[in-house]
Parts: sequence; C-alpha cells; structure tokens
Amino acid sequence: MKRAMFFVDGFNLYHSLAKREYNKYKWLNLEKLCRCFIESFPDKNTTIIVGIKYFTAYATWKEKSVERHKIYIKALETIRETNIEIIFGKFKPITQVCHLCHKTYSTHTEKRTDVNIAMNLFISAMKDKYDKGIIVSGDSDLVPAIKYVKSYFPNKEIDVFLPIGRQAKELIREANFYRKITEEYLARSQFDDVITLPNNIQIKKPKEWE
Repeated sequence: MKRAMFFVDGFNLYHSLAKREYNKYKWLNLEKLCRCFIESFPDKNTTIIVGIKYFTAYATWKEKSVERHKIYIKALETIRETNIEIIFGKFKPITQVCHLCHKTYSTHTEKRTDVNIAMNLFISAMKDKYDKGIIVSGDSDLVPAIKYVKSYFPNKEIDVFLPIGRQAKELIREANFYRKITEEYLARSQFDDVITLPNNIQIKKPKEWE
C-alpha cells in the first residue's frame, strides 16, 4: 500500500471559498475532501491516508472570526478515522503603503505557514512517513519545498490538490499529479450541520456559513 499524507494550507483553502456561492462550503470535513483526491488516483485502491496536517492561525483582532475558527477546529478534532494534526502559525501587524493614494495603513500578515508546510513536508519525507505528499494549496511559494523534497527523496511523490478558483501553474508543473477541488468535491465533504459529541455537547455550523 502507498501511504498518502496531506499538507493543508488552511488560509489558502479558506480564502478560495470567499465568493458568496462557495461560502456555504466552509464547514469542510478535511478527511472527506482528502478522500475525494485519493479516489481520483489511478492507484486509488492501493493508497491509504496516513495523516492530514492542517496549517492555520487565529486572526486574533477579529473576535467573531476567531469564534468561528475555534468552532471549526473543534469540528476537525471530532474526526477519528484519520490522524489530523493542527499546526498553528500567527499573524503579525505590519504597515503598508497604498499604491493609489500613497498613504500608510496598518494591517496584518499571516506568518510561518509556508515555512511550517515546507519543514513538515521535508521532515516527514526524511522520516519516511509517506510515499505521496499531497499539498492542498495554490501558493506558488511552496514550489522550492517541492523541489527540495523531490531532489533529496526522488522516490517520494509530491502531488497538488488545488483549491477552487486557483491557478498555480508553477505548483502544477512541479507536481507528479494534481487535481482541482471542484464544487462537487466541496458539496460531498461537509460536516453535518450539528455534530453531537459522546457527552451530548453539540458543535454547530456557524450561521454565517449557512
């Protein structure tokens, strides 16, 4: 059997669902989504998922957003069949200059995710944790990480599962195999609107995502 490990760029995936028609799909069961990718493999019957690493960060200055994000993390933690590891980065406040009016303004930029994905992709290959490493992202900054892994571990396959609406031609060129996330995949990969835990505590889909 070939072992598949997924490396999910949480914000790249989340922001791909920003359009109104995709907002309802944010309540996303990553295990189900990853299985959609495996089912598209030519060797799907001999491939198993050995882990899903989800890279994210809390936008701490947005109270409502953080509340929804924490609810979603709790939903991910209910997945039992596949080992899901949640790896946090952080946001850093920065000052930028508007290209139109040339005034400065304060904003935030997410840090560490690219580095975290690259390190985990490489270290997991070094420790022989997977045969197929599948990156769920459309971020071309991950191209060097793919090149390094393929250079040092030529027997490892690095694939890309591209979030809906993303292009990422550079990523696709470096991948051994790729598929685009489709609306059909998103629809098939939703949690139940209400998840009931063994202690009868309920985790509910945020109303803003309905």
